[in-house]
Order: sequence, then structure tokens, then C-alpha cells
Amino acid sequence: MPDDDTHSPVTTAQPPRVDTLSILRFALPLLVGFFCGALCYRSAGATLGLFLGGLGFTTLLTPGFALTESSWRLQLLAAVALATGTACAWLAAVLTANVTVEQWLGCSIVLLAYALALGSLARLLSRTGLDSLYAAVLAVFIGIAWLTSPVWLSHVFPAHDWLVTWLVPPHPLFALNGILHFPVWTERTLAYRYLTNLGQDVSFAVPPSILPCIATHGAIALLCLVVTRNRGPRGANQIET
Repeated sequence: MPDDDTHSPVTTAQPPRVDTLSILRFALPLLVGFFCGALCYRSAGATLGLFLGGLGFTTLLTPGFALTESSWRLQLLAAVALATGTACAWLAAVLTANVTVEQWLGCSIVLLAYALALGSLARLLSRTGLDSLYAAVLAVFIGIAWLTSPVWLSHVFPAHDWLVTWLVPPHPLFALNGILHFPVWTERTLAYRYLTNLGQDVSFAVPPSILPCIATHGAIALLCLVVTRNRGPRGANQIET
């Protein structure tokens, strides 16, 4: 018979430990995003260029940072960290220009939704069997194509007004312009002379709300995550945790 005085060892719950390496890992995209935003502020000041430049850097950097992580949670956290750093640098416009906190918050939400869509798209591309490097490059290319679509599609706008109706509301450049009290970027000399015919041959109005932009990019992020969560990894370098 077992000894009644024998007791099984009692385990006590240990408090969760903070992984210093994980903190540093996400501090890097946060600092890089802040540096890029500060660089835009240094170059353009508290103007529309500060915000458009932040979108550009987010396009170039988000896929790479996201695909350095293995799980979808960490990939999204990397995208959020990068966007958060850039948004923190945008606070300079609140302190030095007539940009309100509400406007800054709206711009930050647009940037965050855009970064999540890019990071999720990069994940989807990497799950098709592409090497992570090629998947990141392709995601950057798609992001650039989306941001510059008002330029390279301008030759078809006059004959297809419906395209403008569908393009402008969800586009992050126009969403930011609709929030901020800055001249529309298509009215800048360089834009209307060489880049696009929006506002000249083709009439349009900046969207009155950021909701179409947020909803579109949020839906893209969600769709990419659902697709990748429902299928196993196809590349040898893809690890799901």
C-alpha cells in the first residue's frame, strides 16, 4: 500500500518572464520607423510630404520586417511596430503645424491598416512556396504599384470615370489628404505637369472619411491571414508556430 504520508510535489505558478530578446526584436522596427519619419520631417517639414513619405518608407520596409518572423502574430506585431514608430515621428506636425491630435490619430490609423495589409500580403506570398526574400520584394512591388496607381493609370481615367470612383476612396494617399488641411497632392506643380491628370482632365474629390481606406486594407489583411491559416506551409523555410 502507498504511504499515506507521501505527497506529490506541489508546483507553484511562475510569473511570466519578459523575453528581453523579443523586446529588442520589436524595438528595431519601432526605431527604424521613427527614424524614417524623422527623416521625412527633416526633409519636408510639417507638410503633406511628411505623411506621404511615411507611407513610402512603410511600403519599402514592412514586408521585410514582417517576414523575419515565423508566426503570423509576430509578423503583424513587426508591422505594427514599424507603423507606430513612424506615427510617433508624425507627432512633430502636431507640435509645429496646425495639425490636430484627431487628424494625427486618423493618419496613424490609416498607416497602421496599410502596414497590416502589406505584412499580411507578404505572409501570403511567402506561403505560396516563394523564398522569404522574393516574397518580401514582390510585396514591396505590389505596394508601390498600389501607391502609384493614380500615376500609371492616369491615361485610362478619362475614358473610365468609374475607375476613379473606385480608386480614390480606399487609396491611402487620398485618405491622408482628406484628413489634413494641406493642398491636394495632385495640385502640386510636379504632379499636375508630369504625373497625373486627376483634378485636371478628370475631376475627383478627396474622400470625406478614412473608413473606406481602413476597411479595404483591413479586409485585405484579414483575407490573407484566413487563407494562410487554413493551409499548411509549402516552402521549407516557412514555419508556423
